[in-house]
Amino acid sequence: MSVKPLSIAVPTQIETERLVLRAFREDDALAFHEAIEPALPTLRKWITSTVQENTIENQKARIAKAHKDWIDGTRYNYLTLDKETGAIVGLVGVFNVNWDNRYGSLGYWVVPQFEGRGLATEAAKRLLALAKDDMQLDRIALMCDVRNAGSARVAAKLGFHYEGTLRREYRGPDGALTDTKVFSAVRGVEY
Repeated sequence: MSVKPLSIAVPTQIETERLVLRAFREDDALAFHEAIEPALPTLRKWITSTVQENTIENQKARIAKAHKDWIDGTRYNYLTLDKETGAIVGLVGVFNVNWDNRYGSLGYWVVPQFEGRGLATEAAKRLLALAKDDMQLDRIALMCDVRNAGSARVAAKLGFHYEGTLRREYRGPDGALTDTKVFSAVRGVEY
């Protein structure tokens, strides 16, 4: 396991023009449970961990794991909130962090009522800056199911390089093997 350098401090809250991105708090379980429910039909197409039942207890467990991952330095999930209303817009994170190789992956999703406003791009852009500048990662990957055109558009808007498609690489929530598009941003090339 790689260890996060002590000199790198990952902030628990950051902002964009329209969003507040912050680490989960223990009292977020009910609000997250309610916010994720309308997103589940779409998320369950792409994200295996969303197949479990959406209960408050499961969300408490998700939040506890998010805290552990943050402490371990392997995953930094940010709850994405509308700056004006405080409503949960989605989730964005840097995960699969390997500090020895200065590598991580970027992921995001948005609640359906907030789709089509550029909020996924705005949140992901801010986290990309955090990954390359604050975390000093040299490579940031972004991977999505080949059928997930929205995520591929966000990757293009952020200037990620399309590396190729991994065929039959990922067993999706429905149990079928699917193809995965791989994008990257690399220090000295894309930034």
